[in-house]
Amino acid sequence: MARQPKAWWNERKGTWCSDIGGKRQTLAKGKRNKRKAEEKLKVLLAEQALLADVNGSVTVARLCEEFLADTQENLEPNTYYSYRYSCQKLVDQFGERDAHTIEPPDITRFSSALKRLVGDSTRGLILRSIRRCFNWGGRAACHSASVGFVFHRRSRGIVT
Repeated sequence: MARQPKAWWNERKGTWCSDIGGKRQTLAKGKRNKRKAEEKLKVLLAEQALLADVNGSVTVARLCEEFLADTQENLEPNTYYSYRYSCQKLVDQFGERDAHTIEPPDITRFSSALKRLVGDSTRGLILRSIRRCFNWGGRAACHSASVGFVFHRRSRGIVT
């Protein structure tokens, strides 16, 4: 049986590291950040388990397809069309990328790009729809939205 990965201190680099899936991962910088490193390790292990459950990663395009199939059956037509419009914008930007690799800075750049194309209310609607899609994907895949699929609100009310 394989050893369970642990966070360990790399003196030379000044970082907390772990070997996960045959690759060395940097978890956190600074000796005081052991708790942060352990939290990141927990997220990475959950992500690895999720990928094993779905036989590999899921692209953004596939996530959106599955989400839209579910919403079409369960929501009003206008809500579905709104989600479809929003997902298309996301797929245009990130379609072939693995969904679990999308990070808050990616969404921030996406939001900035939307600013040039649509008004603030439409941009807010798109970002809320995308958050629903990722949260749905997290729940559908592992019955928990805590595996890298959760977006947080900024203080100004813009979802990222």
